Amino acid sequence: MGKQVFPWLPARLIVRNRYDNLSKIPHIKVPILVLHSREDEMIPFSMAEELLAAAERPKEFFEMRGDHNGGYAMTNGYAEALGKFILEHIDPANSIRGKGKV
Repeated sequence: MGKQVFPWLPARLIVRNRYDNLSKIPHIKVPILVLHSREDEMIPFSMAEELLAAAERPKEFFEMRGDHNGGYAMTNGYAEALGKFILEHIDPANSIRGKGKV
């Protein structure tokens, strides 16, 4: 992300921690919900789309509104979408449906 946001900086030399979600997400074997806003001023929307495309199923996407920190508060249906995802994929015994314990 540093390279995309600050192409003129040697981000790989400056950043100590790499958050390479794109290479890790195909290995996640539990349901995934990606939430993101086109109005996010820090993380490009295209990164959320790439992450979703790389994820195994089951996966869902919910498009939010608003900026990086306040989008959830500006998005109608945010709490409902989150609750629906949890109810669909987590059973009352605290295990992910068909995947074992959380």
